[in-house]
Amino acid sequence: MNRPMQFGEDVALFIDWENFKISLAVGHRHPNVSALKEEVSNHGRVVVARAYADWVTRSPELRGASQFNNDPPALYAAGIEPVYVPTRLALGGGNST
Repeated sequence: MNRPMQFGEDVALFIDWENFKISLAVGHRHPNVSALKEEVSNHGRVVVARAYADWVTRSPELRGASQFNNDPPALYAAGIEPVYVPTRLALGGGNST
């Protein structure tokens, strides 16, 4: 539902970084964290911006693409806090939590 932004509205940005980056990699695209943060700020004052991932475990879905461990500096530069969340493997073999 689109509604006009009220003056002083606060917004939060929470990114499932692993799935976000893997989804982009499928289309041979790379995340543009500055553009993402700018788009969110069009909806209000960003009071919290966090990206969640297992920053140290290699992802088999990202063969040939950069892994997650190189991403935190770009996130910090865009004002997005990287938050470490260890990968949990489901019984079926997926990485859903």
